[in-house]
Amino acid sequence: MKQKRTLVIADNLESIFPGGDAPLETAVRTHVWDVLLKLSQIGAGVLLTTRDTAFGDGKMAPGKHVAHLALAGLHPEDAYALATRLLEYLGIDRAKAPYAELRELLNQLDYHPLAIQLVLPALGASSLTLAQLTADFSSLLPHFQDDTETGRNRSLLASLDYSLRRLSQAQRALLPRLALFEGGASEDDLLAITEIPETEWVQLRPALEQAALLTAEQIAGFTVPFLHFHPVLAPYLRSQPGADDPALRQRYAQRYAGLADYLYFEDSRHPQEVRALAQKELPNLRRALALLLEAGELDAASDMANSIAMFLNYFGLLREREELRRRVGEAVAAKRTQESGGLTYAEYLRESGLGDDEYGQGKIRAAYTRFTTLLDRIEALPKGDPLGPGSYEHCQTLGQLARCLKNGGHPAAAEDSLHKSLTLIEALLSQQPENEDYLRERGTDLTDLADVLTDQGKYSQAREAYEQALEIDEQLGDLRGKGVDLLQIGTLLLQQRDYAEAQSRYLAAMQLFHRLGEPALEAGSWFQLGSVAQEQQAWSEAERCYRESLAMYERLGDAAGTAKTCNQLAMVARGAGRPVEAEGWYRRAIELKAQVETGSSSLANSLNNIAGLLVNEVRAGRAATNRLTEAKRYAEQALAVKVTLDASVQIWATLNILTQIADLEGHAEEARDYRRRERETFAAFEGNRYHIDQQHGPLIAAIAAAVQGDAHAREAVEAALPELEEDGWKIATPTRRIWSGERDWNTLVEEVDSQDALLILRVLETIEEPTEAQSKTLEEIIASLPASIREPLEQGNQAAFQQAFDALSAEEQQVVVEAMQYLQAQAGEESK
Repeated sequence: MKQKRTLVIADNLESIFPGGDAPLETAVRTHVWDVLLKLSQIGAGVLLTTRDTAFGDGKMAPGKHVAHLALAGLHPEDAYALATRLLEYLGIDRAKAPYAELRELLNQLDYHPLAIQLVLPALGASSLTLAQLTADFSSLLPHFQDDTETGRNRSLLASLDYSLRRLSQAQRALLPRLALFEGGASEDDLLAITEIPETEWVQLRPALEQAALLTAEQIAGFTVPFLHFHPVLAPYLRSQPGADDPALRQRYAQRYAGLADYLYFEDSRHPQEVRALAQKELPNLRRALALLLEAGELDAASDMANSIAMFLNYFGLLREREELRRRVGEAVAAKRTQESGGLTYAEYLRESGLGDDEYGQGKIRAAYTRFTTLLDRIEALPKGDPLGPGSYEHCQTLGQLARCLKNGGHPAAAEDSLHKSLTLIEALLSQQPENEDYLRERGTDLTDLADVLTDQGKYSQAREAYEQALEIDEQLGDLRGKGVDLLQIGTLLLQQRDYAEAQSRYLAAMQLFHRLGEPALEAGSWFQLGSVAQEQQAWSEAERCYRESLAMYERLGDAAGTAKTCNQLAMVARGAGRPVEAEGWYRRAIELKAQVETGSSSLANSLNNIAGLLVNEVRAGRAATNRLTEAKRYAEQALAVKVTLDASVQIWATLNILTQIADLEGHAEEARDYRRRERETFAAFEGNRYHIDQQHGPLIAAIAAAVQGDAHAREAVEAALPELEEDGWKIATPTRRIWSGERDWNTLVEEVDSQDALLILRVLETIEEPTEAQSKTLEEIIASLPASIREPLEQGNQAAFQQAFDALSAEEQQVVVEAMQYLQAQAGEESK
């Protein structure tokens, strides 16, 4: 042994323990330990396998020469490799073992090699599918061909039977009570359901652990351990007498219905801990739901299905969520055909859940129709009905409808629906101010309200609503809600072009959602980080973030998320000077969006974008002029959708493309009409007005003041106009025509772009205001400046002022220059 490396293996060591098949005397057993330790000391490897670690003395305790390693299943990749080789060896068509389904079955078997070798051969000898094997493993177990001829430990069922023989008769009599459980259970739930007396359990649990049939895992945040069963134990027990006890089934279903409810509401407070337990308990939750449906308890089943669906969403198990909705929906529909009457709670949960799923899949029109119908049914119920007007469910449905209106391009209508929901939930809170469901619904409504206000460019109101929502989430300790608030506040900051702060909020949200295990929201955070980089023309960083988002959306099977990310990758490719690649991304986005929902605002945006790309390529001479026909078709399709929606969908962008096409084709009158409509729609959007006022508020005020005879204001504007013209603001001619007395907006701005036209419109509107409303105070002018500039200006610190000015963007610097010119003009007027 000293000359040649040797491995000594002693299998089934528990056989020589007291109570084993071949027990040894204590002295003999001690001698065996001495021999094994000596072998180890002279250089041999010693590997012992045992179901029990009760060696009887301390010689084999863990220490310098001895280590105890719990033998688990194979590594998932090794288990997959074993399964693949086994399928090849057995000549089973790989089409019968799709990748995702095979992975799920291996997970259910705990990657146990003997279990894998027991189960997979059944695929070759029958019409069974992997999905059937996974769904009904216990009933199929007796039909598997077990290799009992080749030794106890090559045969899984024989090995299991051997382990069970090591228990006492009284202990074995209790085992059928464990048959209902899928994979394991939290110890408190197991004891409550099985009603195994504590005195019996304190002996049965260690016996099961010593027999390697049970292992305990402590889940962070919970004092009670989760008990894992050997993967074949429960299915095997279901074939034993006494396993199908109706009272046991009833306790099991009720206990897990209660657990689903607890996990649903506790998730907002302790999402990481709750989701860790929910993943372990999902098999039991599924089985309990099936029992409730079988018993016809549809209200309880619908409530439980709603809770399970939330976690399936979080875990990205969307196909399973759809199957769950289908099963519950069929049961509810079947009962409705037998009964007549109003809206049942089960029906409400079914319709509400299906609408949420459609919304999540990007099927906005289908979700809108479903929620509208549900709202009509709720409002048709008599006042005082639990689901009727003024109920919590009424509030929720108004909020769900508002989300559809927002994403369908109708933020003003969405705002109206949210105000109605807020009125109702505040009335409910006045009766129960501590009700957490009501508080949470108010927080959700405020977040959604802030979103639609942001879409309409009402940024100050949006910020106020976000802050109220964040306050509620902090009060409730709702981590997920806080993450959503971070995302949405980031979007508001992005709209306001505060890129550093927006990026900070998005990063914080992304990291939070990653910890919470919410891939859909994590993908959304990556998407928004890409938007921040894109707005700053950091093309490489934008592409990196969008590709992270795309990979996650594709893994989730989220067609709507994938499509919108393809659209953004196209915009990045175009910005980076790769037009051919951009066209490919746009076409993929259009194809996916058309599959999700035809006629959506999202589809209209991609049609608009590919039309703009083609026009740009023709104008640059890189594409034939006949492609203008294709571009016009795309733009007209986009416009046909956008004109039915609110101004926030940027109708002006599509009208601008049609203007360019008409110019290139020589249709002057058509181009003039499109240009006028472009100006009007651009000016109608509050967000565009916000940015013009933020960027050029002092300039607008100064031009208007000059009309009233303020010579110093005119002098300051005249001094600024050359630089403005050089920066692309072609307003010198319209400004001087205003000073000459012209007031017709369309005539003044016929030769300028939409931004210039809106600036001139704001001048005309300011002129029409009362004189006292036009003049801004010193405090108002300073308040309009970027925050980093205000403090050194107020302190008179020139060096700090210059340093802060140099750090600003060109747009922000322009705001400061105009403000300073206006303040100097005002100071000159006052010194006279």
